[in-house]
Amino acid sequence: MNTSLDELIAKLPEKYQTIFGHPKWDDEVSRDCNARLPFIEKYYENLSSCLGRPLRVLDLGCAQGFFSLNLASKGAEVHGLDFLAENIDVCRALADENPAFKAEFSVGKIEEFIEEIKPGQYDMAIGLSVFHHLVHALGLEKVKALLERLANVTEAFIVELALQEEPLYWGPSLPEDPTELIQQCAFYKLIARFDTHLSNISRPMYIVSNKRLILGEFNQPFESWRSRPHAAAGFPHQNTRRYYFGENYIAKLYQLPQGRVHLQNQTVRNRKELQNAHDFLTKPAVGIAVPQVLSFCIDEEDGWLVTSILPGMLLNDFLASKNKINVDELIASILKQLTALEKQKLYHDDLRTWNILYDQETNKYHLIDYGSISHDKKDCDWPFNVFQAFFIFINDILLPQYNKDAFWWSSGINPFSLPKEYANWLCAVWQQPVSKLSFELISSFFNDKAQLPDFEARITSLDLWVRAQENAILESQSRILGSNGDIKYIHDLLNEIQLNIHNLSERNDKLHDLHDKQNEVIDSIVNRVDRLTADSERINKLNDIYDKQNEVIDSIVNRVDRLTADHESSSNNSTKINEQMNGHIKEVIEELNLRRTEIENMQRLYALSQENLHNVYNSNSWKITAPLRKAKSFSSRAKSFLMRKSKGAIKKCLLKGAAWVKKDNKRKTLIIKVLKATGLFERSRSFYLTRLNTSVINEQIINEMNHGQHNNTSFSIHNDAYNEPILLSPHGKKILMMLKKDVK
Repeated sequence: MNTSLDELIAKLPEKYQTIFGHPKWDDEVSRDCNARLPFIEKYYENLSSCLGRPLRVLDLGCAQGFFSLNLASKGAEVHGLDFLAENIDVCRALADENPAFKAEFSVGKIEEFIEEIKPGQYDMAIGLSVFHHLVHALGLEKVKALLERLANVTEAFIVELALQEEPLYWGPSLPEDPTELIQQCAFYKLIARFDTHLSNISRPMYIVSNKRLILGEFNQPFESWRSRPHAAAGFPHQNTRRYYFGENYIAKLYQLPQGRVHLQNQTVRNRKELQNAHDFLTKPAVGIAVPQVLSFCIDEEDGWLVTSILPGMLLNDFLASKNKINVDELIASILKQLTALEKQKLYHDDLRTWNILYDQETNKYHLIDYGSISHDKKDCDWPFNVFQAFFIFINDILLPQYNKDAFWWSSGINPFSLPKEYANWLCAVWQQPVSKLSFELISSFFNDKAQLPDFEARITSLDLWVRAQENAILESQSRILGSNGDIKYIHDLLNEIQLNIHNLSERNDKLHDLHDKQNEVIDSIVNRVDRLTADSERINKLNDIYDKQNEVIDSIVNRVDRLTADHESSSNNSTKINEQMNGHIKEVIEELNLRRTEIENMQRLYALSQENLHNVYNSNSWKITAPLRKAKSFSSRAKSFLMRKSKGAIKKCLLKGAAWVKKDNKRKTLIIKVLKATGLFERSRSFYLTRLNTSVINEQIINEMNHGQHNNTSFSIHNDAYNEPILLSPHGKKILMMLKKDVK
């Protein structure tokens, strides 16, 4: 063992981390780092394998260098940074013990160091339970900017974040949602949660990057990302989804938040769509081209699906660019795919132009969004019928400007405004019983649309009414939206309102959770302090009792010594008395040693309790709960004051009554006779001597013994009424009774 390392460890303000290579201190550190190490090593090895070389690693807030040195042992070139010089001294000493490691350490401020990092200087960074201190000191926005820059200049970084509900001084400075610190970064994913030494609240650890998608074993750079499924979408999924586009893959990363009431339905939907997509892609319907699944997983708090890329462009974007398409080929292709799904009792619940991919080179249309394919025969939105949704889809293609100024996706269902050929086709479908509708039937009518009769000859009054009602609805919506039909503004406004409602609901849930947890912590602290206070008071009382017992025992030993000396002059009984005295003295000494041992044990317990109490008094939790504690203490003191006053008043009355009886002998004799006649004399006398007049008797006995008086009453230290020793243990009383007999 390096002596200088011992000295450096002793100088640390806190042994926070496990000391690398020295298990001697494992039991003394504040936080065992071995639980987190495998997760960090896993992501290090994953990224190192992708880059084909050891990584350059930055350890921000490296403390005693445990993670830095462990990564250096794997070949990493590590730079550890910490603002405490004592920590860096230990890190350098440990690095000197391992000269083969490429590890250097320096003292500095994290915020200043991040600002100076050059792009590519480090491949990977770690910052474990350190950024909450910066949020408290510098503010939330500053730290968000620092983390975004860290994501820009590295391939990825791992961050462990403290939580607002932790009962510590920096808690109020933190955001309600810890991911608010990293939401500005393109990719972040929860790795795991870990316990700390500060509270029973686990902290989350995330992998973050602005360059790479790191999902399980899948680790690839991405070219772009977005939080909406397509450019025209608002925030239909309450900001719980992200989409990533790489050179040869598309990835969907869905959050599955637990314990948030307002997101329960979205969590169920996200989980269901991911599972639906995986199930369909691994066993697709005949005649439908699908991409290859590259990675799939559903964890407790998130899930993802990564697939290869089908060639093409979203039909929604293609039409928005004013490009021409062959409508018949589009409809025929989509009907063919919907019919193929229907034969396997599968249905697509989100048939929209943004869920169709058009490949110009092959002139093929691909139905995508495989998570929307299931056995449920319904659409995901109004009007919730898959066939009526198909009617809206056709209206959307053939009349792209007709019904855009609407609150909903579209309000145009009826076919009467379509070009005549298509109107004849869909009117023929329109007039079929709902129970007979199928995509196979719709497809057969489409193939024969040129031979279908003119729909106007078969139109009914009900059809005219439906058409008029739709026109009225569309017109009223258009007027509400304004003469310019500024639907984009309204959509953006509605999306913003929806997002604000989402954030407010989430905040309300967290405030309730935080309030409950704070109450639990306060109750725990108050109970602990009450126990420590009670233990302290009990120990003080026991110490007083044992001090008095010790004084009495010492006095007895002295008196025994004097009696032994007096009786040594008696020749007849000297041998017998000596033997008896020696036996009694031995028993008294054993009793004395036993009591002293008990006193020492109690004193040690008292010292430990005092230390624990001192730690509680100096903790931030104690300071935070001061108002509650003062209120509780005032209630206890008031109750105790009333009890003491009432007991004192009763005792005072009883003492005055006893004095009144003692003044008149006749009265005293009469009272004694009555008490004896009722059988209460012994109990009344015992109560008077032991409960009302104890302090007087004990004080008299101790004074007599201290002055060495040898009359029978003071020597025996007896209560004449009970003939029992006072202030001694049962064993001590037994010894004194034996001594009294011997002296007599």
